[in-house]
Amino acid sequence: YASNPSKSELNIYDITGKKGMKINEKIIYGFNHISLKTNGLKPGMYFIQYKSNTNTITKQMVIF
Repeated sequence: YASNPSKSELNIYDITGKKGMKINEKIIYGFNHISLKTNGLKPGMYFIQYKSNTNTITKQMVIF
């Protein structure tokens, strides 16, 4: 949930820290949704890092 409009950045890193994908989006007030196509990534564990003007969140993702 975004309390203010802002620019955001979504980065995907592989297990070695190599950046595999970058998405820049404008976030509006309220709930937002970012679609992610992973067909260019090989199977394995990745880290998704979301950055906005107010916070940074990192989560794990596994592609089979």
